[in-house]
Amino acid sequence: MIGEPAPSERNVSASQRGRGRERREESRVEVDPETLDIVSTAAKQKQVEVLMKIYWGDPREKLCEAIDKIPLSCLIVGNRGLSKLKRVLLGSVSNYLVNNGSCPVTVVKTP
Repeated sequence: MIGEPAPSERNVSASQRGRGRERREESRVEVDPETLDIVSTAAKQKQVEVLMKIYWGDPREKLCEAIDKIPLSCLIVGNRGLSKLKRVLLGSVSNYLVNNGSCPVTVVKTP
């Protein structure tokens, strides 16, 4: 799967559109067949539907947008285990999603 960047090009001039396409083509993501196989196998075993998408931009905003657009019944995210100081300075994506997401969010902490 190759994801398309989320921003719309409706309000962008023709010259800006051309630059955006070049940037998109340079930043294409290669599919890792092993990862897709692992996810597909686990989804079949657990009888769940897994949707994989790639969004470009601020992860907090893009994940909240995805929750509303797809729509998701729940979201499971990881936690990098930042220190309190780093969390305050950088912001925690998982914390933002728990407080602002429109669906239930489960945070999985790293061991």
